[in-house]
Amino acid sequence: MKKLLLLCLFIVGSGKLTKAQDFYIAEEKIALTTEEKKKIEQQYKQLINDTVRFSKNYWRELRRKLHLINQVLKEKKIPDFFQYTALLHQSFLWEAYPEVWQNAQKQTDIIAEKHWYWLSFQVAEKLIVQYNTTKNWRLVLEKNFTQRKDLLLICAYSLVMTSYEADFQQDTILLLPYFPPAEYLDLADIAQAFSLPIANLQYYNDWLRTDVFPTSHHYPILLPMPTYSPNGQIVTGISLQKQYIQTDTLGKKFIYHYVQAGEYLYAIARKYQVEVAQIEQWNNINRNNVLQIGQMLRIEITIAIEEEETTTTIHVVKQGENLYNIARFYGVSIAQICEWNEIDLGGSFVLQQDRELVIHAKEFKPSQTTVKTNTIQTKAAPLYLVPETLHFLGLDFSLSKEVRHDIQQYVNFIWESPAFIRANLPRIKMHIDYVKAILQQEEMPLDFMYLPLLESSLRPDAVSSAYAVGYWQFKSEAAGEVGLLMNYGIDERKHLKKSTLGAIRYLNRSYLYTESWIFSLISYNLGFRGAKEFFEYYYVDYQRLFKAGKVILLDTRTHVYLKKLIAYKIAFEKALAETPTEYLLSTYETKGKTLQQVANEVDNTLYMLSEHNRWLPNGYVPNDKWYEVMILVEKY
Repeated sequence: MKKLLLLCLFIVGSGKLTKAQDFYIAEEKIALTTEEKKKIEQQYKQLINDTVRFSKNYWRELRRKLHLINQVLKEKKIPDFFQYTALLHQSFLWEAYPEVWQNAQKQTDIIAEKHWYWLSFQVAEKLIVQYNTTKNWRLVLEKNFTQRKDLLLICAYSLVMTSYEADFQQDTILLLPYFPPAEYLDLADIAQAFSLPIANLQYYNDWLRTDVFPTSHHYPILLPMPTYSPNGQIVTGISLQKQYIQTDTLGKKFIYHYVQAGEYLYAIARKYQVEVAQIEQWNNINRNNVLQIGQMLRIEITIAIEEEETTTTIHVVKQGENLYNIARFYGVSIAQICEWNEIDLGGSFVLQQDRELVIHAKEFKPSQTTVKTNTIQTKAAPLYLVPETLHFLGLDFSLSKEVRHDIQQYVNFIWESPAFIRANLPRIKMHIDYVKAILQQEEMPLDFMYLPLLESSLRPDAVSSAYAVGYWQFKSEAAGEVGLLMNYGIDERKHLKKSTLGAIRYLNRSYLYTESWIFSLISYNLGFRGAKEFFEYYYVDYQRLFKAGKVILLDTRTHVYLKKLIAYKIAFEKALAETPTEYLLSTYETKGKTLQQVANEVDNTLYMLSEHNRWLPNGYVPNDKWYEVMILVEKY
């Protein structure tokens, strides 16, 4: 049931409405006169344009809170229009409900009128009692807000908050309720456990009289959870759904395309290499319909698993090339190229110059000026086979045929150049053994040791197109948030030990809240909000599903990041176990010295130290405190 429907078109944040609005609550239209609609429009303009009292940051903070309030209402099956009634008085949220407000002020252990999330439950209970009497949500609204001016202002607030929804989707903080276990006594304990600034926790939990939690009642703490992944990515809403190819109950693969400004059916059909008539059939529309911005269109795609002999070609993207002309050149579909290279099919077709694309073409003879090739036969026996069952991240999995195929493709691709991989195995093993030791010490799942191999090939100087840096691929904002130092003389994103501990803080934060290492892994790729939306979209009860004690089926819903990490484990686990190493990585505490001086002290060459201490760009250990320099020690 649609609990709120705003039939309006407006330019976000501009204060200019292009059409009068109708407001619905539980699918019942709120009766408004023409003059009242004009009044709502005027109030909306005043609110959106009064940047002195109501800055963009002010609305962003309210949007954060309303997101959590709406979750309470949704859980209680209350129309989400009621979330905007919390804004009616500017001093405190929910002040417009006198009875609830008065009861809150009687609380002595906390400043209850500031705990707007706790108050949400009190208001919800009151609204449910009223609904059980009237069986009409519009009457419940009118009972609580008898003055017409209040109702009009609530409608205006709903427009303002809706206009900032797009900004909220890219917000860097997601507020979450958290009931701390008994061993957490104050905000400092939570700040340390979740690697969050205590100042942020104090800001969102100003309802506490002190930082120490009250013992008389168990109140939820509000966690300001960062939404971005270590590489700075925030995947939410429409962009999240565009990324994933889905399969319906009939086995048909499809993707949702969300109409952008200026798009029309012919352009969309050409983009996906389908006919306009097909889009009309899949969506029960005709070409005379006007497409709306944000309208969702189903696009069916075909990605065949070829059984016949094919040639794998590595195509290097040239200037001016895009997915459309590359697909035509090789005689394959855009969907196939996206599937082979994990490209967002719903995104831009523009490709970064010099990017390498895997192409599986039949009987194709490439031009020497266009591609470089590394030809293999797909029928050749894989070096490492993907099993039907697998123990990974502490869980037992059963792999569907489709997932096994995908993972096998990744494994085969990793080992396309066996000589190159084998030459690098000693270096990889030396790094992975060190990471493994840290994971053991921190009581983390050991399968995470393959994650920096996936992210950076365990190269300290690895830099992504988004400027994520180092072994674990941190952008500066995310790196600083988990305690990594970055300045003129230091970049701990390139320090194997420090960056590994930073990654553990990030992974552990998601696990503490969800108790799921699978969720934690996906959040490393999508960010916390992106992972939350992904699992809520594809799994009904993911928090119970991904628990130990039962075999979990990995089917077509499985996120590509999980499949890739499994592939890296299969591709390297046995090979690394059979690889001898001459040296072990260790650390040496020092300060105020050059790497040459350190090399003399630990009997390493300068070259050896420089290779493993790229975090010191000037070759000098600062003198302000003791630092751990990575060194090599003989294994025997």
